[in-house]
Amino acid sequence: MNSFTVHLSSEKSAGTASDFTVTLPRQLELQGKWQCCLHDFQCSKRPVKTGAPLSILVCADMCSASFVNDKSLPVLASIPVKYQLKSPLVETYVPLRADDTSLSTIRIYLADETGRLSSFELGRVKCSVHFKRDGEYSPVDKTLF
Repeated sequence: MNSFTVHLSSEKSAGTASDFTVTLPRQLELQGKWQCCLHDFQCSKRPVKTGAPLSILVCADMCSASFVNDKSLPVLASIPVKYQLKSPLVETYVPLRADDTSLSTIRIYLADETGRLSSFELGRVKCSVHFKRDGEYSPVDKTLF
């Protein structure tokens, strides 16, 4: 398999809507280099936070680090706060960490545009992450979980 999609929900996880870890039904063995992107993001409430951030950084523990201001974060995607649920996401693939050859859990957490971990009031969060083998063209088609 060269590509697949994993659907995650804060409801079926340990943690909160802004920081949750999902245990996968089975371990994913990823041989070689892989990339992932945020394919879909839904929250049951509009993001509310003091200071009105411009964007929400969606971070995932399996992603390679990016630098946000003076912090190193595994950013999966940046979503404008004015994001509408019907708006398409810009799917930008990011590489997985080199040491992740197998995944049994995925942690998703949210940060503000300064890189600080945030507790946005989101209700519940659902998202889909698409994985593809590095260098492969892959339309989002196969759902794994």
